[in-house]
Amino acid sequence: MDIFSGNRRLEEFVFHSLEWNLFLRHNQKNPLTPFLFLQNGDHIFIRMLMTDGDPFEYAKIVLAEETETFQQIVIGIEGYIRDDTNNRTDALLIHGYDVTQENGVIIAQGFLPPENGEFRRIDKPKFMGTPVLPVPLRTDIIADFSIQEPGFTAMAVDQGGGLTDYRGVISHPNASVVTETFRRFLRTKFGGDDAGKLSGDIKLDIAPNEKMNVELLRFLLNLVMKEELHSDLFRNWTRSHGRSINIRAVYNDQELCNSTSIVVAAHEHPSDKPTRYAGFTEDQLNKEFNRILSIPNPVQNMDALLGMTELISEFAKRGLPVPEAKPKEEKWYDKTWLVVVLCLLIAPIGIFAAWKNQKIPLLLKWVLTLVFGSWFVYRVAKALNLFAY
Repeated sequence: MDIFSGNRRLEEFVFHSLEWNLFLRHNQKNPLTPFLFLQNGDHIFIRMLMTDGDPFEYAKIVLAEETETFQQIVIGIEGYIRDDTNNRTDALLIHGYDVTQENGVIIAQGFLPPENGEFRRIDKPKFMGTPVLPVPLRTDIIADFSIQEPGFTAMAVDQGGGLTDYRGVISHPNASVVTETFRRFLRTKFGGDDAGKLSGDIKLDIAPNEKMNVELLRFLLNLVMKEELHSDLFRNWTRSHGRSINIRAVYNDQELCNSTSIVVAAHEHPSDKPTRYAGFTEDQLNKEFNRILSIPNPVQNMDALLGMTELISEFAKRGLPVPEAKPKEEKWYDKTWLVVVLCLLIAPIGIFAAWKNQKIPLLLKWVLTLVFGSWFVYRVAKALNLFAY
């Protein structure tokens, strides 16, 4: 069953959002703040859902007031799910939507948080349901479900004695896509018919990309490597062939992951590291909080979310309350009543305001433009006696 109804863009966005927040959670001992991600093409906008109530209800309010254009929505919270034996498991719950589809999806990923031991994922992501779209369905835009496919090539290198190494190159700006492609390649080689011919030596070169978040990529590669090395497939391969596994991943001449260091890395606990805000005063923390919330550049937003996560962790460590977000000032053209009044009194300004207004549907904007534009032209022409015979 295709739970995304063929919408691969939404699927990629949901799982990238999920893995990005696993990355944020793996090195802090406090739950994540509920979040809202909005995607429009290559742009991603991030909103923190700072509320004492239901974050999903609050997200509806935020979405209704949103001024940016978007097609995909992700709402995420940290909560818990029950496993097959009814045991409670910490989890990230991701609600994903596309404004051109009536229903979205809910995905849950269980995990062991760092405050309870070594961080790790628990089982595979689980499909939890199809929630109703929390914003009006958009029938006035063309749905775009397409994605950029990863570029991947692999070359077998004969090492003699009937054994083969592999060298692969992958190109894609999304760290989640890169690591999932890497995982599938490893499983194909170590679980395929020619698995006995593998020397165990595999190197992946990841092509540099200006959109790549290297620290996220490093985290996901090591997480995937650890999961695969501890799986039955890889354990059985080592036991059956008596050879060690040496898998490396390199980005821009920098080694991000090496299977031989996985065991050593397992004993590190980054959650005890001080945050970047350890030296800030309370006033500086409050100012930084509002600065991050005000960042408009979508390219900077991923770094902003990482900063916000560390900032909230710093508030928690000191026992300080997280400040309330400053209310967003409503633009004059976002006041629908004012747009109507201006259309009646000064049509050109009213039409301009209507097109700037983010709440008025596209079809209604065209209706306002045609009706009041024609009316204005008629009145001007009549005033100038252009209709006199």
